[in-house]
Amino acid sequence: MSLAGPSSIHDIQYYGDHIFTTVTAAAVVVDEWIANTMHIHNRELSELLIGLDTEWYDIPPSSIQFLGNKKFKFVGKGVWNDACKLFEDYELLVAHTKDVGYWAAKKYHDRDYRKLGLKALELDLLQKVIPKPREITMSEWNAKELTIEQIEYACLDAFVSLELGIFLNKPSQEIIEYL
Repeated sequence: MSLAGPSSIHDIQYYGDHIFTTVTAAAVVVDEWIANTMHIHNRELSELLIGLDTEWYDIPPSSIQFLGNKKFKFVGKGVWNDACKLFEDYELLVAHTKDVGYWAAKKYHDRDYRKLGLKALELDLLQKVIPKPREITMSEWNAKELTIEQIEYACLDAFVSLELGIFLNKPSQEIIEYL
């Protein structure tokens, strides 16, 4: 992917996975990322899971169509709240959200999963620890440039949401084999 405007790509590593993360304030870069994602996953578009965490100021038009696509499931902990904030702030509709805490509670018949945060869900379900240092979670997220620690945190938040969504979407037998 070529990057237009003030953008950067970071290779964030987490338990052997390399997550190539684009950071940008340029709408054209977002448009290009969405077009590439749609092209790459063309065959699975009716079942595509997407980890979502938001800090947005200007919304590119392609994002409106992408987030409003009912074929996509945007997964995360508290993802409905993110979707509501996007609607309240920008009148932007996220068509299909799925909270991983409620999903786990339903799948495992344990209401306590609804109360757990992303870090606890990741530990309990996948036996992985996502770093969530308070000094990063409470840092200045509307700064002109994010620190590498903020970029890693935001990337892992969305990635772990996706990872939990993929895990919870599997039939129970596949989950046993996965672990």
